[in-house]
Amino acid sequence: MWMPLPISAITSPGLPVGKSLPAPGAADGAVTIHVGPDAFVLKHAPEIKELYADGFLLKHLAVDGKQHVVLSGIRLKSSRWAVEEFLMQFAGVRWLFPDAVYGEIVPSVPTIRVDHQFSQKHEPHYLSRANLGMYYFDKNRRYLRGRPEGGGSFGSHEFQAIFSRQDYQQHPEWFAFFTVSDSRAKSLLSGTHPEHAKLREALQRGQRQGRWHWDYGNGWQICMSNPQTVQHAVTYAREYFAKHPGVPTVSMGHNDSSGWCECDLCRRFAATADPPYTVSERYWHWVNQVAKEVAKTHPDKKIATLAYGAPAAMPRFGLEKNISVMVTVYLENHLDLVRQWKKKTDSVSLYSYAYGNSFVVSATSRTRCAIF
Repeated sequence: MWMPLPISAITSPGLPVGKSLPAPGAADGAVTIHVGPDAFVLKHAPEIKELYADGFLLKHLAVDGKQHVVLSGIRLKSSRWAVEEFLMQFAGVRWLFPDAVYGEIVPSVPTIRVDHQFSQKHEPHYLSRANLGMYYFDKNRRYLRGRPEGGGSFGSHEFQAIFSRQDYQQHPEWFAFFTVSDSRAKSLLSGTHPEHAKLREALQRGQRQGRWHWDYGNGWQICMSNPQTVQHAVTYAREYFAKHPGVPTVSMGHNDSSGWCECDLCRRFAATADPPYTVSERYWHWVNQVAKEVAKTHPDKKIATLAYGAPAAMPRFGLEKNISVMVTVYLENHLDLVRQWKKKTDSVSLYSYAYGNSFVVSATSRTRCAIF
């Protein structure tokens, strides 16, 4: 079983960890540390099977005169986090950010002391968690020590996965008819990507309106008044759950930025309400249709969405019960919007992105970062 670092990196070389346990009946001071749900753990700590999600146990057990410390969850990641929690509590070990010199704190602790009655249960408040900002610093695009977790796609711009380039070639009518902005037109005209060849030709002819698509989900959407896009999304959701039966959600998050459909079909649909449906309401109406159909085959699953950009504004109508809304927040007053969304649905998640080049902080030395 993987451990974040050997005990010898913290304690004196050769120190039998068991001597730190003031437990009666210890056989020559030895202690067995169980990392992960081995046969002993499953037999003598059966409550591990009842842990919520990726929870874990930290526990001392005395069995047949022998001493044991359990550091385990029922899942692999949970057991890793159990080890890290133990080392943080009893040895002061910290991993503040990915840097072996400045971000890793490993004090020298000659003796690790654990009470004979020691028992802790750790369970997550949130089933799905991620620290996306840390992806940029880890070559494996994960930062396990931040305890990210979550099956299914939360907070993702999923349109780019649901509606592919092949779909665009076969069904261009599924994609939004919109006007390319000046800044994006300039960027596309100066590019050389073969995917954009036809789009560049159209822009060079002065054509700024059309049904556009490019692989990265930024700046284009779909035609949400076209019923075929609903059925295509429903098919995508059902296939996703078939491939990932254990995940609780599938995302129907719209793409980043603009590119909302301006076609006649969308205009006519918007005009069916008074006042006309907003862009946000057109999106949520589309999501409602997808959610209603998916619920027929997967009543225990959720449709994850993004209240971000135009769709951050709440619709005047209700949402299907299987819709989960992820609200993007980075300012304190955005929490007011979260409170409003809680009145609309009983499943609200937070997407906080107060990191990256949009948020400038004062220059701080690496040494001070380590102290922090």
